[in-house]
Amino acid sequence: MPPELRGEAREVYQEELHKKIRVLIEKSVRWQRENLLMIERLGVNTDWAEKSKLAYAKLLKLLEPKIPGAPAEPAAPEAPPAAVPPPTPPAPPHRGDVPDATRPSDSDVVGRQVL
Repeated sequence: MPPELRGEAREVYQEELHKKIRVLIEKSVRWQRENLLMIERLGVNTDWAEKSKLAYAKLLKLLEPKIPGAPAEPAAPEAPPAAVPPPTPPAPPHRGDVPDATRPSDSDVVGRQVL
């Protein structure tokens, strides 16, 4: 906070600063929510997943209005919305494996000449 600001100018400065910071926090909440949906979809259960949940909760607390007299905004949902997970794609072939569609047939191998 600039030390030369006094009275109403100081309040206006704080309000404008909170508005700009709020936009950044809302974007962070959005991506953290996406992260939690991915954790849920993949069934991840690690320390990282738990820390992600705590970080999300902290971000939601930061969104609570703290400016005296600020209009109340609707609270963000505490849990990510339930989503239907997309179908799981087939696992990629293991290293060295060749999918059947690209594997040469016996007739292809016989017809080739070795140089």
